[in-house]
Amino acid sequence: SALAARVDRQQEEIHSLFRQLNAEFGLARRATLTPMFKERSLQEIAQVELRSVCAEEVDKAFKKLAAVFDEQRVEAAMLSLRKSGPLPWEAAVRTDMSALGDAFEARCRELSLRADEGAAARAVIVDCCNALEQRQTAGTQRLDALEEEFRRRLA
Repeated sequence: SALAARVDRQQEEIHSLFRQLNAEFGLARRATLTPMFKERSLQEIAQVELRSVCAEEVDKAFKKLAAVFDEQRVEAAMLSLRKSGPLPWEAAVRTDMSALGDAFEARCRELSLRADEGAAARAVIVDCCNALEQRQTAGTQRLDALEEEFRRRLA
């Protein structure tokens, strides 16, 4: 009985120590994670603030540029570009587009000729088929006549 009481007391002490260790572990974990959580939260807040500040600065810069580039200056620049003639890259693009258009038209003409040739060839083939059908019909009629004459002679 004294031994059982002693074992019970040791088990209670062990449970008490276990609870105390768990509590201390929780405190240590919170103490460790809290600075990291605070740092991450501060970084997120700073990023949001930085985005809004950057957006404001970009807006200010665009407003300043808009004030500098009024419509009259833009129109004057466009007129001077138009008067100076096409730019080298613009001429190159126009040349390439013209060459592509010419190649496309040539290919269309070639395909049209081939289609016409195909239609003519089909017409010739149809005529040949019709002629063969007529010859077959004539041959069948002649064969029927010969068969009839052969039967008469045998009878």
